[in-house]
Amino acid sequence: MESGGPYAIPGRAERLSPLVERVLCANPGPLTFAGTNSYIIGRFEAALIDPGPDDGAHLKALLAALRGRRLVAILVTHAHADHWPLARRLKARAGGTIMGWGDGPFIPDRRLRHGSVIAGKGWRLRALHTPGHRRDHLCFELTQERALFSGDHVMGWSTSVIAPPEGNMGEYLASLRKLEAKGHARHYPAHGAPIEAPLARIKALLAHRLAREAQVARALKEGCCTLEEITARVYPDIPVPLKPAARLSIQAHLERLSRHGRAG
Repeated sequence: MESGGPYAIPGRAERLSPLVERVLCANPGPLTFAGTNSYIIGRFEAALIDPGPDDGAHLKALLAALRGRRLVAILVTHAHADHWPLARRLKARAGGTIMGWGDGPFIPDRRLRHGSVIAGKGWRLRALHTPGHRRDHLCFELTQERALFSGDHVMGWSTSVIAPPEGNMGEYLASLRKLEAKGHARHYPAHGAPIEAPLARIKALLAHRLAREAQVARALKEGCCTLEEITARVYPDIPVPLKPAARLSIQAHLERLSRHGRAG
């Protein structure tokens, strides 16, 4: 978990590696931490990952950060409203092809699938389908730096919300194991600071989720019958703003337990 002061200043482009810059959007909240990270890859031709919400100040900051570069791709990790709505306005001002899995309200110019490659001068990105947080969730590998843009799937400050029916706990765990096998050197999440030890973080997330699932199964055995009762048992001290997310997480665990014949 990350704590303390802000790790980035909204609206200011910050270089994180030879190929990667970050611009933080000023949309903080219980589920977005300090806000949405928009990442710019490349020094001449650029890709931008997660343009963020439809926010005029953030659009201005992105255009300033891109000055002098040709934007060739606008990539979206998934169709939650803190990640993609600025894409069309950004394209109208800076160009580029809008790309993503394509689900729900988000319709890209180019639909990506697992293994799709996006390349520009000096960089190459590969899409990895990582359903769980949402069925359309994509991560993007940056080949030159053994780095991964992990969206909402792997974050350092929090676990990912798994909200059925879009979210699926079994798929989330399977996608974590898929990333565990990749051995990336660094993760760039959509919210929060870069993850410098991604393998350790993935292992911690897997252990945390399986421990929560054991708590849910134990609550069922001890007579908790409703979603509210189980949530209160498993999350006794959770802050009020996070209770809806906690209930959804419990629901996702119950669905997984039911599929494995362990919910009754």
